[in-house]
Amino acid sequence: MSLPHTCILFLCFTPKVIFCYGRWQSINRMELLLQVAFPNLVVFVSFEMDNLKVIWHNELHPDSFCRLKILHVGLGKNLLNIFPSSMLGRFHNLENLVINDCDSVEEIFDLQALINVEQRLADTATQLRVVRLTNLPHLKHVWNRDPQGIVSFHNLCTLHVQGCLGLRSLFPASIAQNLLQLELLRIDTCGVEEIVAKDEGLEEGPEFVFPKVTFLQLRELPELKRFYPGIHTSEWPRLKTLRVYDCGKIEIFPSEMKCSHEPCRDDHMDIEGQQPLLSFRKV
Repeated sequence: MSLPHTCILFLCFTPKVIFCYGRWQSINRMELLLQVAFPNLVVFVSFEMDNLKVIWHNELHPDSFCRLKILHVGLGKNLLNIFPSSMLGRFHNLENLVINDCDSVEEIFDLQALINVEQRLADTATQLRVVRLTNLPHLKHVWNRDPQGIVSFHNLCTLHVQGCLGLRSLFPASIAQNLLQLELLRIDTCGVEEIVAKDEGLEEGPEFVFPKVTFLQLRELPELKRFYPGIHTSEWPRLKTLRVYDCGKIEIFPSEMKCSHEPCRDDHMDIEGQQPLLSFRKV
């Protein structure tokens, strides 16, 4: 079965009814929906689908979702992850991702299987530009492994993460080093301890450059201690707006008072071995 003209798919409350191309249609079983081909689907919205633990099925029609640009999933109480590794190649045209109020979600992008089998996608660069993750209390990873070039997110422009108390770090190192289009970064009310996770395979003193970031907000991050665990450099040449609220464990700029009484070190390490978030020379 194929719905070649369907551009919008809306699932709400029950998997037995879907909104396709401007009208409601009946689906007797969820499995039947998985057999339908959506070769031209652009927008997929799912709300309050509490009975779903996964969105995608391994037996999806090969033409389905390849043109999907907008995915919005909300109020899915039993969802565990959003993108299993087997599905990443299918969503290379996705541009806008919104996930909100999904109590059980632990991962957004599952990269584990790709790395284990050293599988490389034909097109490693995704088109993802906007990611908004809100009220995901059990989220542990946005990316559960460092992709190390297997898949790239370098088109990302906007990232807003809020209400993710289980999240301890945001970026794997290789992703943070390739955010050349990122313009806005907001992290609000999360359990984040570091923005970029440690990569044991990364050479000492890595450099993180954000050439287009103009807006950075860190709000209510009581556990945030560092940008990256270890000596590193970060550059934010176009940063115009910096907002930091209730982040009591991190030093934002190098301490002038400390440097006035002690020899200044180029790496600006504090007594606990952590660097401040930003350097005046690098903003």
